[in-house]
Amino acid sequence: MATLYNIIFEGEVAPGNDPVSVKEAMMNLLKLDADGIEHIFSGRPISLKKGVNASTAEKYREAIETAGALCEVEPMADED
Repeated sequence: MATLYNIIFEGEVAPGNDPVSVKEAMMNLLKLDADGIEHIFSGRPISLKKGVNASTAEKYREAIETAGALCEVEPMADED
């Protein structure tokens, strides 16, 4: 079975990026309203997407980095 991944976001803005601009870009990318964007920029780990394949996980990571934010792509834990 192929490994699946979770996209984890902790509200981190990549160095050299304006936080306001990054929030606006992430609002557009994730189709969130102001309350939703504040929730994901709270500093707590938030799973933006769960159980995606490696290709999809990489596309999300690239889109988030293009918006000026940082995320983690973590393999899902095996459930036995």
